[in-house]
Amino acid sequence: MDAPAPSPATVLLFRGGRALPAFRRERLLERARSSHPAVTDLDARWLCFVRSGDVSAWVVERLEQLLDASLVLPERADTTLDAAIVVTPRPGTISPWSSKATDIAHRSGLRCTARIERGIAWSIGVAGNDRGRILKALATSGLLHDRMTQRTYLPGTFLSGAPGSEAGVDALFLHGTKPPHTAIALGTDALAALANADASLGLSLSCAELDYLRARYHDLGRDPTDAELMMFAQVNSEHCRH
Repeated sequence: MDAPAPSPATVLLFRGGRALPAFRRERLLERARSSHPAVTDLDARWLCFVRSGDVSAWVVERLEQLLDASLVLPERADTTLDAAIVVTPRPGTISPWSSKATDIAHRSGLRCTARIERGIAWSIGVAGNDRGRILKALATSGLLHDRMTQRTYLPGTFLSGAPGSEAGVDALFLHGTKPPHTAIALGTDALAALANADASLGLSLSCAELDYLRARYHDLGRDPTDAELMMFAQVNSEHCRH
């Protein structure tokens, strides 16, 4: 879903506990080593980002309790986190975890928190002098993140100067403008109009689905919107992840 416009506030960074159980870390380590034998170790810890209009000691203490995490000072972020790769939700989106966490914070008296988001800091041990190439390969491989819903950052592109980096932390709270819905004019040849919309929107609708839509909108007596066609295509897809 689209993120709301952020209010003037400060982004606080918190370091939490381990993000994965031992058996999952071992499994991921084995998979990483199968492609990159120089990888010696990996670990993952939660990162929490809080956009708040109040950064008083009471607010920070309450957030640390709610998040079970410790505040990281901006000037000590790189050394404290020791992150090789940072994984976050895609900029411009709000994760389901964020919606719940922000609501809990508000109900706990922290109405000053505009939004809370969560990421993962990966610490990765690499033997030899090929660390940079291996980290870049792991960051783009999809092994440590979901390429559909998440984004990875390498050292220097996210945590340097955090919070406040437009390329990293602040990007989590960017918002986009919702485009207007567009009506698909069915005209005298509804099936052809729907087929053209299917091709231009990349919906991959079947002939049966196109005919179903033609009949239904004929009964409704109106044209469909691109959003309606998109939702129809997604809810009928067994691979839907929206």
